[in-house]
Amino acid sequence: MLERNFTAYGIALAELVLHLRNQCHPDELRNSLARAHMHTRHGDVFFADRDGALIIGEGAVGGPANGADELLDAMRAHEVRAIAVNGASTPKELLLLATLLSGMPGDGKQSVFALANELGVWNVRLTADDAPTTTEMPEASAADLDALVERVLAFIRTEGNVVPAAGDTGATAPGIEQFELIATPTALRQIVQLLPCNQERHANVLTILRRAGDEGAAVLFSALVAAARLGKRRAMFDAIVELGAGIPMLITHLSNPQWFVVRNATALLGDMRAASAEAPLTQLLSHADERVRAAAVTALAELGTATSARSLDCALRDKSPTVRRRALHGMRAVPDTPISAAALSDAIQLERSPSMQLEFLAAMVAQESPEVAQRLARFCSPSTSAAYTPEFRVVAIDALTRLKPGVATRFLRVLSADRNEIVQSHAVRLLRGLGEERRAG
Repeated sequence: MLERNFTAYGIALAELVLHLRNQCHPDELRNSLARAHMHTRHGDVFFADRDGALIIGEGAVGGPANGADELLDAMRAHEVRAIAVNGASTPKELLLLATLLSGMPGDGKQSVFALANELGVWNVRLTADDAPTTTEMPEASAADLDALVERVLAFIRTEGNVVPAAGDTGATAPGIEQFELIATPTALRQIVQLLPCNQERHANVLTILRRAGDEGAAVLFSALVAAARLGKRRAMFDAIVELGAGIPMLITHLSNPQWFVVRNATALLGDMRAASAEAPLTQLLSHADERVRAAAVTALAELGTATSARSLDCALRDKSPTVRRRALHGMRAVPDTPISAAALSDAIQLERSPSMQLEFLAAMVAQESPEVAQRLARFCSPSTSAAYTPEFRVVAIDALTRLKPGVATRFLRVLSADRNEIVQSHAVRLLRGLGEERRAG
């Protein structure tokens, strides 16, 4: 039954590609898209060109599908070896995928991989023909894997029982060579596929990967990038953080052309509190993809240094609301970090959410900067009244009255005749209060 569903999924995508290529009637296109999207409810699915056939299935376990030749031909035309479609994919993402595949490759045109990156297709991953071959499931049987793990663990235990010579501070070169003969890159890739697993197996896998050092972290990261399922990705991510190795490798990946590789490396460096990554992470604040910029903001805040937090000032002016909000929350999380009143003022003007405008305003009022009153005066001006809610304007005039009563009085006189009753009555109350203070003095 599952195989028939996978085949139907492939046929629906192939039909969608064909309809786009032939510029069919919009109704036919909508029906094809609806049929393709219907299959996403079954979860993650991959499509692979393998040995001359289209293989469709879950993870790396699948079977050949007949009747989807258009999809296979399109993949070959664009040199796509595999497509992983997340179960959370939207109709728009499926349509973008089919649109990319329906186009004809040619000189001077962007590849489908570059276009997919540029368009920000969240839940679809394309693998090129020349990409390193990875497999999400172990090629060896469970028994063979357990035997492999036990063999490597036995060597590590033997190695641990050797008494080092005086002045010896680490593993000997012969010891390293022997370990590498047993824990080859292929063996490590197979062992990594045991994650996620039970507590005992998890501990054994981590022991081996920890002994492998940066090589173990590199294998884990490759598995993380290749994993189609969220649970598998989470297991790989947590294991890398637990190892605490591979930081130079992760920094190198910050310049990877694929946005999701950069985002994963960025998130890991933040979780690992990798201080050496501060400069390259800061550079990512100008990355073309907002998802990478958002991850960079979070990572810099997680480093927890005043320098990294201050670098988020420019992120407050980012065109993405998500990046701006993360920047504010990240800076607030680092103690004793002043936030630029000018940057907060710019964020307010960029923001369209009234609740976030108020949050940025509260952060600005909390700053002990002479520039705050100047910025508040702009928000209290009647000329900006249409851009902000009455609640926002009330908070702004309240704050200006506390900071600069003399300056606020000029605005309050105008606002006491404001069109909005809330602003008008509040301005009148504040004027009366200022008058009482003057009489008391």
